Amino acid sequence: QRYCLATLYYATNGTGWQTNANWGNGHECEWYGVGCEAGENNEVSVTYLDLNSNRLDGTMPLEVGYVTSLEQIHLWGNNLVGNIPSTLSRLVKLHTLYLDNNHLDGEMADTFDKLENMKHLDLSGNRLRGHIPHGL
Repeated sequence: QRYCLATLYYATNGTGWQTNANWGNGHECEWYGVGCEAGENNEVSVTYLDLNSNRLDGTMPLEVGYVTSLEQIHLWGNNLVGNIPSTLSRLVKLHTLYLDNNHLDGEMADTFDKLENMKHLDLSGNRLRGHIPHGL
């Protein structure tokens, strides 16, 4: 999960973020905007990512979709461009996805209908085309 989060930092100009406290130092659960919980066998997993309005600038890397413990992603109000990575469909625990008010474009992959736990979704203020998959 550390590597996957680091790719987000580098893909979105982490040195230019408004707040990037501890990113790259210490345990990833101590990084600004990263929340964790202890699960089975006291294994600590990243469960939320909250970097809204933090001047993220670039593309959301595919690797974010490999942090399968994520339940919430709050990346609204940034300058994210490009497609929403299809790998986010791997996040079966995800119940909140806020990507509104960025510059995302393209279409959401139909594989997103696997996200059966999704309760809160906001993609407004982007340049997305097509339809939201029926399962959402």
